[in-house]
Amino acid sequence: HSSMADRANTAAGKILHNSFWFGLETVLETIVFLGTSIAVARYLGPEKLGEFTYINFFVTTVTRTSGTGLAGATRKYMSEFIGLNRPGTARAVYHLAYRYQLLASILITALGLISVFFFSAANYHWMSAILILSIIPGVMSWVPAQANQAFEDVYENTLSALGYIVTYAVVIVLTLHNHWDLIGIASAQLIGRTVEVIMRTI
Repeated sequence: HSSMADRANTAAGKILHNSFWFGLETVLETIVFLGTSIAVARYLGPEKLGEFTYINFFVTTVTRTSGTGLAGATRKYMSEFIGLNRPGTARAVYHLAYRYQLLASILITALGLISVFFFSAANYHWMSAILILSIIPGVMSWVPAQANQAFEDVYENTLSALGYIVTYAVVIVLTLHNHWDLIGIASAQLIGRTVEVIMRTI
């Protein structure tokens, strides 16, 4: 009976711990992105904002979709092997998934870059290319994020997400102050996602 009570207490503690960190991430993300979105919209104006939003929508969709595919399967199988007390196999699943995710993200990014230089307006090429490049770190952050969830610890995910949010906000503020225009705003996404994936992977 005592061991069952201990397990219940441990599970409840994990749920509270993870809920706190996930809630903190969600609140800060909402505040920062709402504030920066308003500032960016005023700074760019409708024409530039429209072009940025068009490319950014594609990048966001690709990045989000990847989180429900291979990364989701990685969490499922890692959780099963962890439950069977086979951490070595769980790690092997993680490394295999990471390699496939990297190949897929490079391929999607390469196709995106080719499309940008053929089909987008010349004066938006660099902004579009920088946004497309952010697909790689954006997609690659999903596998370690799902691996952390398999270990029932979202603290690492929240910490790296905060790294992304803070970096993104800083680059946006610098862009608005120094008038870096679309290049700076696109760079905020790329630099922020790169910081996130480094913090999440190491």
